[in-house]
Amino acid sequence: MPIEKAKEDAKLGAWLKTNILLHAYLNNLEVNPIHRRDQEVILSKAPELMQEMLGLAMVPRIRGKYPSLALVSTVIHFEQYVYQGLWIEDSPLKQLPHIGDRVSIER
Repeated sequence: MPIEKAKEDAKLGAWLKTNILLHAYLNNLEVNPIHRRDQEVILSKAPELMQEMLGLAMVPRIRGKYPSLALVSTVIHFEQYVYQGLWIEDSPLKQLPHIGDRVSIER
């Protein structure tokens, strides 16, 4: 039903498209050339958005309280994985060429 509502609501449509293009990037899926430019724009804005997420995680510090270390750590890890094009639960080894979910060692 979100797809039907997205056709009526421009903000919801933009959110849905952004979400789909980000998921395609993190899953290393090819994107239609028509949407490739939109995906590049989204990824170019990612560093700014990640810094704002980190700033929001630090809001309790501004109020004189300690920020949640778990939240700050999660935001930092998420930022690194977005830069690398991986999911948080993916192995960092997947950054290397020819390494996928299943790797067989030939002898």
